[in-house]
Amino acid sequence: MRRRRNGARPEPDRRPYEDNTHFAGEYTSEVAQGYMEGGAGSGVRAADEVLVDLGVTPAG
Repeated sequence: MRRRRNGARPEPDRRPYEDNTHFAGEYTSEVAQGYMEGGAGSGVRAADEVLVDLGVTPAG
C-alpha cells in the first residue's frame, strides 16, 4: 500500500478476491493500522466474512 502524495494513507482494499479469498491483518484495519488490535480486529472481521460466505450466521 503506497502513501498518497499528500502523505495520507490510502483506504485499505478489503474486498474479497475471487469470492473465496479474504484478507486480514493489521494493514487492513481502518482504525488501528500497524497495531496488534488492528490485526486481531481484522481477523475477526475476515472470519465473519468467511462464515457469511458459507451461509453461517456469525456469533456476536
